[in-house]
Amino acid sequence: ASGILEGRDRYAEAVPVYLRLAAGQSVYADDAAYRAYVLASRLGDEEAVDQARELVPHGSFFALVLGDPPAAPDPATAVSPTGQVSKEDQAVASHAALGLAFALMAVHERDAAVGELMFALREAERSRDVDAVLDIAEGLQSMDEYRQSVRAARELLSAGVADLRAWRLAYPPAWPETVLSAAEVSGVDPALIWAVMRQESAFSEVAVSVANAQGLMQVVPSTWDWIAELRREDPRDPFDVTANIQYGATYLAWLMNYWDDDVELVIASYNGGQGYVRRIFEADFVAGDKDEFYREIDRSETREYLQRVYENLAVYRTLYPTLADGTLAEAAD
Repeated sequence: ASGILEGRDRYAEAVPVYLRLAAGQSVYADDAAYRAYVLASRLGDEEAVDQARELVPHGSFFALVLGDPPAAPDPATAVSPTGQVSKEDQAVASHAALGLAFALMAVHERDAAVGELMFALREAERSRDVDAVLDIAEGLQSMDEYRQSVRAARELLSAGVADLRAWRLAYPPAWPETVLSAAEVSGVDPALIWAVMRQESAFSEVAVSVANAQGLMQVVPSTWDWIAELRREDPRDPFDVTANIQYGATYLAWLMNYWDDDVELVIASYNGGQGYVRRIFEADFVAGDKDEFYREIDRSETREYLQRVYENLAVYRTLYPTLADGTLAEAAD
């Protein structure tokens, strides 16, 4: 209905339709709220502008576009219960399984250590012991296990546990040395690498999509081989953590150059392809207008991907403010 009305330039009649969509539970609710805001602003309908603005979800992509801060807490003012105790000492004190896991790590038995903590995490979640879940998840991430620890942290956030530790566990600086190195070499913001990785694979090194996209950064074989050519090397193992992160960073760097550092177009292209994104962005009915671009992305996967990754990026930049300097000091706070 909104498309028909807009197609006939009946924008004033389209606004109430968008507002009704925005007030519902549809996957289009946030898009509809922002579109109502755009049209009402163009029409000078201040009452509708205010209604639409109220319906834009806090922390969403469109809230960020409108200048709101992300939902994540500011580390400068947030209170985290971690304190000054080392992660190992705190973990051993709070949960016996962590003591055993760190002892196993000391003798290079990582798989056994991770296994112990996975069982302990399940028990902590079953008993709803939030402190234990946080401690165990931190232990797992110190061993480069991110998939289940992130899942547990995300569930805590959904349940209303929103302190700084939970947020950082839900948005971890996974494989930090590898990502920071790849970011420096490629000239890409490390926060963007993590934002893409979180959405693409949920930090699973062995992830394979229905389109045969592989590994952490979910690169399809044809693109993988092309990236290898860009890097002037033989294609490496896509399930190798270092190689996958480096290839993903190389692709992001290429897209940043292609789009003159427009991160929104880079994100959309990483999912939908730069050709598809350019056809829409330069079409006569869009003509480089971002507000029209958001509406005209007709692949729901690409539209939602742009929004989720951009939200991830904003959260990472908030939680780890020193990333702009190429460091990760806050992660140890």
